[in-house]
Amino acid sequence: TVKGEVLDLACYIGHEAKGLKHQQCALTCLKDGQPMGLLTEDGAVYLLLADHQDGKPFNETKNYAALQVEISGTMYERAGIKAVSVESVKKL
Repeated sequence: TVKGEVLDLACYIGHEAKGLKHQQCALTCLKDGQPMGLLTEDGAVYLLLADHQDGKPFNETKNYAALQVEISGTMYERAGIKAVSVESVKKL
């Protein structure tokens, strides 16, 4: 389980866009297929992945752009990239 702010990674990496002032853009970008991430309180960023068994929680997470959530799922780290397969999401 990990908690943090749902990010549009394209804008976050490109120009550190985050927070409620960026919410509308993030919602649009995520719905258009940009990669989604999670920014934790300690500054770590996780790439969010759709669970192969059930993609619904991943798709639901897109609606929480710029908001704080709790995500449960399998965590991975490869080549310096941290990721979570979204098995459940809860808005905080």
